[in-house]
Amino acid sequence: MEEEKIGIKFIATVTGLKGTCHANHKAGQMFELNCYDSGGLCGFFYHDIFPNLNTMQFGGKYPWWDKDLIEVECPDRYNTVSLKIERKKYIFIPKNLQRRNKFIHDVNLSGGSTYPRGMGIVTPLEKGS
Repeated sequence: MEEEKIGIKFIATVTGLKGTCHANHKAGQMFELNCYDSGGLCGFFYHDIFPNLNTMQFGGKYPWWDKDLIEVECPDRYNTVSLKIERKKYIFIPKNLQRRNKFIHDVNLSGGSTYPRGMGIVTPLEKGS
């Protein structure tokens, strides 16, 4: 039987663009990333930031980082894309447990529903959790 699980996900937002991105990324575009899924981010950029994601995935940080936020740039120096990556903790509630608690509802960062791959509800954790 599945149980509630606490996990980590990353929300990356394109904050800047100099030149023309060959992967067609645009300012304001958002991606949900993790260490197993590039979420549609350009493969070259994902490869470049993977060590940072890996560090953040397991609770690490460098002294010059904010605890749950980093800003990175694309390795293409002529067509630079800037990203803000935020680490978010969430609770995964499997569908078989959703019926037991009628008061649990699904929310995400934009206020809409989030059903990852049709498996359950993702609910952001409150600060301090």
